[in-house]
Amino acid sequence: MGPLPVNPIRFLVRLALVSVVVLWLAKQFATDAITLLLPAMRAEITALDDNLSIDSLQVAREGEGETVRLRANTLRPIYFGKFIVYPLGVRPNTNGWYQVHASLRGALLSPVILLIAILSWPQRSLREIVLRIALGLPLIAIMFSLDAPLDLLGNFQAIVLHTADPNTTPLLFDWDKFLEGGGSAAIALAFAVIAISLASRGAECGVNSAVPASDPSHPKLP
Repeated sequence: MGPLPVNPIRFLVRLALVSVVVLWLAKQFATDAITLLLPAMRAEITALDDNLSIDSLQVAREGEGETVRLRANTLRPIYFGKFIVYPLGVRPNTNGWYQVHASLRGALLSPVILLIAILSWPQRSLREIVLRIALGLPLIAIMFSLDAPLDLLGNFQAIVLHTADPNTTPLLFDWDKFLEGGGSAAIALAFAVIAISLASRGAECGVNSAVPASDPSHPKLP
């Protein structure tokens, strides 16, 4: 098959319609979706940082919007350079916890961009769009795991270290700033290109395998 011809006007109309529908669904079900994903977020955060004890991880209202709120403490002292950061409660008058927030809607931004991209680009057949969605679902899960949980963990590590040295920046905090600066959209679009390309090849292979090969021993009649 040759390259898929794309009508710009039809593509823009489809992009607008898909965006409206996906954004509306995200707005309606963002809280429920994030609530269901909280156990997975907790598991990822604790797996990446074994010196962290989570007191609570929940959806909370902050002002006029909702956020994902992490309350946690360190389990052991952190040694870096000439500084030592002790867990809160170990030393006198240090009871409490560290608390960080992440935007609830922002947590779904990159998966939403990925979903809009894979649904908006034209396809040759129903098989191709089904393959695209099937490939996109695990990529959406990966995209989410690279975003919201690392956002919370990076900000937690930063606030802990900044109590001793404001000039020390954890790697995950830099990663969070990269995502906020457009990195999440760039990764989402890159994942969309992967899903669209693989689905196109898969659909093409399926079509080619369904076409029976001609038998040279039975020539066609004129």
